[in-house]
Amino acid sequence: FPQFHASIYIRGEVGGGSLVSVYGPGTTWTIADTDPDNQLVLGDRGTGNLDVLNFAAVSAPRVIVGSRFSTFSPPAGTGNVNVSTDASLTSDYLTVGNNGGAGNIEVSDAGHVMADEIVIGLKTTFGGFASHGDVLVTGAGSTLEAAKGLAVGAQMGDGELIVAAGGHVTTPWLGASILFNYANAARGDVTVTGPGSRLEVGGGVGAGLEALDPREAAGADVD
Repeated sequence: FPQFHASIYIRGEVGGGSLVSVYGPGTTWTIADTDPDNQLVLGDRGTGNLDVLNFAAVSAPRVIVGSRFSTFSPPAGTGNVNVSTDASLTSDYLTVGNNGGAGNIEVSDAGHVMADEIVIGLKTTFGGFASHGDVLVTGAGSTLEAAKGLAVGAQMGDGELIVAAGGHVTTPWLGASILFNYANAARGDVTVTGPGSRLEVGGGVGAGLEALDPREAAGADVD
Protein backbone atom coordinates (compact mmCIF):
# COMPACT_ATOMS: atom_id res chain seq x y z
CA PHE A 1 0.00 0.00 0.00
CA PRO A 2 1.24 3.54 -0.64
CA GLN A 3 2.58 5.76 2.16
CA PHE A 4 3.28 9.51 1.75
CA HIS A 5 5.38 11.63 4.13
CA ALA A 6 7.37 14.86 4.34
CA SER A 7 11.02 14.70 5.54
CA ILE A 8 11.98 11.47 7.32
CA TYR A 9 15.08 10.76 9.46
CA ILE A 10 16.11 7.16 10.10
CA ARG A 11 18.94 7.68 12.52
CA GLY A 12 18.98 5.79 15.79
CA GLU A 13 20.76 7.45 18.69
CA VAL A 14 24.54 7.60 19.08
CA GLY A 15 25.78 4.03 19.31
CA GLY A 16 22.42 2.62 18.23
CA GLY A 17 20.60 1.92 15.01
CA SER A 18 17.24 1.84 13.25
CA LEU A 19 15.95 -0.25 10.35
CA VAL A 20 13.07 0.36 7.94
CA SER A 21 12.09 -2.37 5.46
CA VAL A 22 9.85 -1.68 2.47
CA TYR A 23 8.85 -5.01 0.98
CA GLY A 24 6.62 -6.56 -1.62
CA PRO A 25 4.83 -5.84 -4.91
CA GLY A 26 2.70 -2.71 -4.78
CA THR A 27 4.36 -1.40 -1.62
CA THR A 28 5.51 2.21 -2.05
CA TRP A 29 6.93 4.80 0.31
CA THR A 30 7.00 8.37 -0.99
CA ILE A 31 8.56 11.45 0.57
CA ALA A 32 6.34 14.22 -0.79
CA ASP A 33 7.81 16.46 -3.50
CA THR A 34 5.64 19.42 -2.43
CA ASP A 35 8.84 21.01 -1.06
CA PRO A 36 12.18 20.46 -2.85
CA ASP A 37 13.89 20.41 0.57
CA ASN A 38 11.90 17.38 1.72
CA GLN A 39 14.36 14.59 2.25
CA LEU A 40 15.00 11.07 3.45
CA VAL A 41 18.07 10.96 5.72
CA LEU A 42 19.62 7.71 6.91
CA GLY A 43 22.10 7.82 9.77
CA ASP A 44 22.90 11.38 10.82
CA ARG A 45 23.63 10.40 14.46
CA GLY A 46 23.60 6.66 14.96
CA THR A 47 23.09 4.11 12.20
CA GLY A 48 20.14 4.23 9.82
CA ASN A 49 19.30 1.25 7.61
CA LEU A 50 16.84 0.95 4.74
CA ASP A 51 15.94 -2.23 2.87
CA VAL A 52 13.86 -1.92 -0.30
CA LEU A 53 13.03 -5.41 -1.48
CA ASN A 54 10.92 -7.58 -3.77
CA PHE A 55 9.35 -5.07 -6.21
CA ALA A 56 8.80 -2.37 -3.55
CA ALA A 57 9.50 1.30 -4.38
CA VAL A 58 10.83 4.27 -2.37
CA SER A 59 11.07 7.83 -3.70
CA ALA A 60 12.10 11.23 -2.28
CA PRO A 61 13.20 14.60 -3.68
CA ARG A 62 16.50 14.25 -1.78
CA VAL A 63 18.12 11.18 -0.23
CA ILE A 64 21.15 11.45 2.08
CA VAL A 65 22.81 8.20 3.19
CA GLY A 66 25.20 8.72 6.12
CA SER A 67 25.65 12.26 7.44
CA ARG A 68 26.23 14.45 10.49
CA PHE A 69 23.35 16.15 12.31
CA SER A 70 25.28 19.42 12.16
CA THR A 71 28.85 20.54 11.55
CA PHE A 72 29.38 21.08 15.27
CA SER A 73 27.57 17.97 16.53
CA PRO A 74 29.82 14.90 16.43
CA PRO A 75 29.81 12.01 16.03
CA ALA A 76 28.69 11.47 12.47
CA GLY A 77 26.24 8.77 11.52
CA THR A 78 26.28 5.79 9.18
CA GLY A 79 23.64 5.03 6.58
CA ASN A 80 23.11 1.72 4.79
CA VAL A 81 20.72 1.04 1.91
CA ASN A 82 19.98 -2.28 0.27
CA VAL A 83 17.93 -2.25 -2.96
CA SER A 84 17.30 -5.72 -4.28
CA THR A 85 15.00 -8.13 -6.13
CA ASP A 86 13.43 -5.74 -8.65
CA ALA A 87 12.86 -3.01 -6.03
CA SER A 88 13.65 0.65 -6.72
CA LEU A 89 14.90 3.82 -5.03
CA THR A 90 14.25 7.09 -6.90
CA SER A 91 15.40 10.62 -6.08
CA ASP A 92 16.27 13.98 -7.60
CA TYR A 93 19.47 14.26 -5.55
CA LEU A 94 21.24 11.29 -3.96
CA THR A 95 24.25 11.77 -1.67
CA VAL A 96 26.11 8.77 -0.23
CA GLY A 97 28.38 9.92 2.62
CA ASN A 98 27.77 13.57 3.54
CA ASN A 99 29.56 16.04 5.86
CA GLY A 100 31.58 13.48 7.78
CA GLY A 101 29.11 10.61 7.58
CA ALA A 102 29.64 7.17 6.10
CA GLY A 103 27.18 5.92 3.49
CA ASN A 104 26.78 2.58 1.78
CA ILE A 105 24.39 1.50 -0.97
CA GLU A 106 24.20 -2.00 -2.42
CA VAL A 107 22.11 -2.61 -5.52
CA SER A 108 21.72 -6.30 -6.30
CA ASP A 109 19.48 -8.95 -7.85
CA ALA A 110 17.93 -6.59 -10.42
CA GLY A 111 17.49 -3.70 -8.00
CA HIS A 112 17.28 -0.18 -9.45
CA VAL A 113 18.53 3.18 -8.15
CA MET A 114 17.71 6.31 -10.17
CA ALA A 115 18.49 9.97 -9.48
CA ASP A 116 19.11 13.14 -11.45
CA GLU A 117 22.38 13.83 -9.63
CA ILE A 118 24.42 11.39 -7.53
CA VAL A 119 27.44 12.21 -5.36
CA ILE A 120 29.38 9.44 -3.61
CA GLY A 121 31.53 10.90 -0.81
CA LEU A 122 30.91 14.63 -0.24
CA LYS A 123 32.06 17.31 2.17
CA THR A 124 29.23 19.83 1.96
CA THR A 125 30.20 22.82 4.11
CA PHE A 126 33.24 24.96 4.81
CA GLY A 127 34.70 23.74 8.08
CA GLY A 128 32.81 20.49 7.73
CA PHE A 129 34.16 16.95 7.81
CA ALA A 130 35.37 14.62 5.10
CA SER A 131 32.93 11.84 4.27
CA HIS A 132 33.11 8.32 2.89
CA GLY A 133 30.65 6.76 0.44
CA ASP A 134 30.53 3.28 -1.10
CA VAL A 135 28.19 2.09 -3.83
CA LEU A 136 28.13 -1.46 -5.17
CA VAL A 137 26.02 -2.37 -8.21
CA THR A 138 26.18 -6.12 -8.65
CA GLY A 139 24.36 -8.82 -10.56
CA ALA A 140 22.60 -9.04 -13.90
CA GLY A 141 19.75 -6.56 -14.18
CA SER A 142 20.98 -4.36 -11.32
CA THR A 143 21.16 -0.71 -12.37
CA LEU A 144 22.29 2.69 -11.15
CA GLU A 145 21.25 5.65 -13.30
CA ALA A 146 22.31 9.27 -12.82
CA ALA A 147 20.27 11.26 -15.35
CA LYS A 148 22.39 14.46 -15.11
CA GLY A 149 25.70 13.46 -13.57
CA LEU A 150 27.64 11.23 -11.18
CA ALA A 151 30.54 12.38 -8.95
CA VAL A 152 32.72 9.96 -6.99
CA GLY A 153 34.68 11.80 -4.29
CA ALA A 154 34.03 15.57 -4.02
CA GLN A 155 35.17 18.44 -1.78
CA MET A 156 37.52 16.31 0.39
CA GLY A 157 35.06 13.42 0.25
CA ASP A 158 36.18 9.84 -0.31
CA GLY A 159 34.01 7.80 -2.68
CA GLU A 160 34.10 4.38 -4.28
CA LEU A 161 31.87 2.93 -7.01
CA ILE A 162 32.08 -0.76 -7.90
CA VAL A 163 30.18 -2.27 -10.82
CA ALA A 164 30.40 -6.05 -10.69
CA ALA A 165 28.95 -9.37 -11.89
CA GLY A 166 26.83 -7.89 -14.67
CA GLY A 167 25.75 -4.68 -12.95
CA HIS A 168 25.04 -1.61 -15.12
CA VAL A 169 25.68 2.10 -14.41
CA THR A 170 24.68 4.89 -16.80
CA THR A 171 25.30 8.64 -16.63
CA PRO A 172 25.91 11.46 -19.13
CA TRP A 173 28.83 12.75 -17.04
CA LEU A 174 31.20 11.04 -14.61
CA GLY A 175 33.71 12.79 -12.37
CA ALA A 176 36.15 11.35 -9.83
CA SER A 177 38.21 13.26 -7.23
CA ILE A 178 36.41 16.57 -7.81
CA LEU A 179 37.83 19.50 -5.82
CA PHE A 180 35.09 22.12 -6.18
CA ASN A 181 37.66 24.85 -5.40
CA TYR A 182 38.78 23.19 -2.14
CA ALA A 183 42.51 23.02 -1.44
CA ASN A 184 42.43 19.46 -0.08
CA ALA A 185 42.06 16.71 -2.63
CA ALA A 186 39.04 14.47 -2.82
CA ARG A 187 39.48 10.80 -3.65
CA GLY A 188 37.29 8.82 -5.99
CA ASP A 189 37.73 5.23 -7.20
CA VAL A 190 35.66 3.53 -9.89
CA THR A 191 35.99 -0.20 -10.61
CA VAL A 192 34.18 -2.23 -13.26
CA THR A 193 34.73 -5.96 -12.95
CA GLY A 194 33.21 -9.24 -14.07
CA PRO A 195 31.46 -10.50 -17.22
CA GLY A 196 28.62 -8.33 -18.42
CA SER A 197 29.38 -5.41 -16.09
CA ARG A 198 28.98 -2.03 -17.80
CA LEU A 199 29.67 1.62 -17.09
CA GLU A 200 28.15 3.85 -19.78
CA VAL A 201 29.12 7.54 -19.86
CA GLY A 202 27.31 9.49 -22.56
CA GLY A 203 29.33 12.72 -22.38
CA GLY A 204 32.36 13.85 -20.39
CA VAL A 205 34.66 12.02 -18.00
CA GLY A 206 36.77 14.00 -15.52
CA ALA A 207 39.43 13.02 -12.99
CA GLY A 208 41.20 15.31 -10.57
CA LEU A 209 39.19 18.30 -11.80
CA GLU A 210 38.62 21.59 -10.01
CA ALA A 211 35.23 23.12 -10.68
CA LEU A 212 32.57 25.23 -9.04
CA ASP A 213 29.90 22.78 -10.14
CA PRO A 214 30.28 19.28 -11.61
CA ARG A 215 28.43 20.23 -14.77
CA GLU A 216 31.00 22.97 -15.46
CA ALA A 217 33.60 20.25 -15.95
CA ALA A 218 31.52 18.27 -18.41
CA GLY A 219 33.47 19.63 -21.38
CA ALA A 220 36.83 18.52 -20.03
CA ASP A 221 39.04 16.64 -22.50
CA VAL A 222 40.24 13.53 -20.69
CA ASP A 223 41.95 10.69 -22.53
